[in-house]
Amino acid sequence: MKRGPWAGLCLLLEMLMVIAASRPAVATTRPIVFAARGDLYVIDPSGAGLSRLTHTSRHEGSPRWSPGGRRIAFTVGPRVWVMRANGSHAHMIVRFGNGVSVDGLTWAPSGKRFAIQTEHRAGPGLGPRVCSAVWTVSATGDSLTRIHRGEDPGDGITWSPNGRWLAAGFEFVNGTNDCSANVHNGLFRMHPDGSGFHSLHAPSGRSPDWSPGGGLIAFDDWRNTCHACGQLWVMKRDGSGQRKILGSGFGATFFQPRWSPAGDRLTYVHPQSTNVGLWVMKRGGSHRHEI
Repeated sequence: MKRGPWAGLCLLLEMLMVIAASRPAVATTRPIVFAARGDLYVIDPSGAGLSRLTHTSRHEGSPRWSPGGRRIAFTVGPRVWVMRANGSHAHMIVRFGNGVSVDGLTWAPSGKRFAIQTEHRAGPGLGPRVCSAVWTVSATGDSLTRIHRGEDPGDGITWSPNGRWLAAGFEFVNGTNDCSANVHNGLFRMHPDGSGFHSLHAPSGRSPDWSPGGGLIAFDDWRNTCHACGQLWVMKRDGSGQRKILGSGFGATFFQPRWSPAGDRLTYVHPQSTNVGLWVMKRGGSHRHEI
């Protein structure tokens, strides 16, 4: 969504971004956490119980619940922070250098580690190269390790429930040059040490999210639409069995699917004109409603 002609909607989309945990938050026992105008909020999937968690001058984004639902990780520019579920005890765990931004993060199922996507500009002037990297770090900020590099910017990352795999998206940014001649665009998976990197056969896929049972990955994809558009798809964990569950027509705008902890529902973002909506549906695409 941050690519192409929709780039101007980045901040608007962030206002209603559904970022729940390694297992997102469509459940009666866990609210949805999202970023709006630089602060973090939670809301019940029914739309009730809106509560603001942060009141700071920092521009906070991309919140993620911990697997147990007791903590929330989030980004502040080139930094990753963690706080308790009620917004207290916020502290920084890792800071990247100047010129680096964090594109995505995901908790390990153990709650003891993170995987993080970053990007930086590698060239001056018009048409710079924008390169990404994937890192792992402990939940206390120790042992920061780069496990993959040299791709175009990251577009979503998720950790498999069994802890053995990461699925990540990479996507070319309009107005830039590829990071290298050997970049991989679309969805790929790798082990948490960076080995076993291979394609999931979705070259226009983005925003992957692993199902709680580990058998499926939900993602958005623009293969039948425009570069700034999106449909919602699911596939098996090896990339096979891909099928669309929501979105038709060239201008479809459905993004960032996130599984509920039980795996029976998905949340997603659906921009309509100048409004950005946060929606819930059953895993097959039925019973859609806006929160």
